[in-house]
Amino acid sequence: MLGLLVKDVWFSWKKYKLAIGIIILMAVVSPYIFFALFQAVYMCSNIIAADEKSHWDKFSAMLPLTDFDHVFSKYLFSYLSLGFSIFFTAISLMILKYLGANTIDDLMTSLMFMSILCLIYVAVTNAPLIIFGTEKAKAIILLMFAGFVGLMPFIPNINSYMATLNEAKTSGTFLGLMFIGAVILNVISITVTVNFRRKKMIRYH
Repeated sequence: MLGLLVKDVWFSWKKYKLAIGIIILMAVVSPYIFFALFQAVYMCSNIIAADEKSHWDKFSAMLPLTDFDHVFSKYLFSYLSLGFSIFFTAISLMILKYLGANTIDDLMTSLMFMSILCLIYVAVTNAPLIIFGTEKAKAIILLMFAGFVGLMPFIPNINSYMATLNEAKTSGTFLGLMFIGAVILNVISITVTVNFRRKKMIRYH
């Protein structure tokens, strides 16, 4: 599995230096520093698309690797990309604190909150990307988010719920529970994806 991870990291560095540079730039100097987090976890979709283009699945079937190795390496790549972005974003926030920014504590809390949201994003998006392929998965993900956003105006007291969420994210207990939920969701996502891949590889044979 380590070899698969090295492959993905090396490919990302070779093909997407500009994207990596943009992530660092957004994390350090942009007023929208949290966009760097989502851009980082989105990198995994580029890796999966490249694997599809090169028919990596058929070649990798001959390697002494388990279905879990193949699936978890993609999730691990997403986690490492997210950690990479969090590192530079945290440095940016510490610099702001050193320069005397008054809102730094709120931004640090927001960083933790957005990082957990990115973990949820990984769980929700990586599964369809690996199971259905990037083209179908992007359409599915787009429909999912469009449906969620489209339904929001019809949810009773949505503004009240959003205000409550905004206040709750400053609570360590809430962030802890949210993190546990994100971890559980990722475990479920990985398990489901491994099972689908196993059935897919059986059909290859």
